[in-house]
Amino acid sequence: MVKSQVRRFSPKQLILIAKEAVASVERCVECGQCVEKCPYSVPVPDMLKENAEIFRNFLAAHHLEG
Repeated sequence: MVKSQVRRFSPKQLILIAKEAVASVERCVECGQCVEKCPYSVPVPDMLKENAEIFRNFLAAHHLEG
């Protein structure tokens, strides 16, 4: 998310977005279907993991885990 997008959300909404992002990555079974369907050959599972780590760090830094 870019700063202009972040400003559109309240802190409660950002926390919910972060928690949902982490949960969705945890459901990934790394089947590779998203990579096969991506017209740009984006390594989706790797990107999801990286973003989830950013969100986990955000939640931990603000004592909002779980």
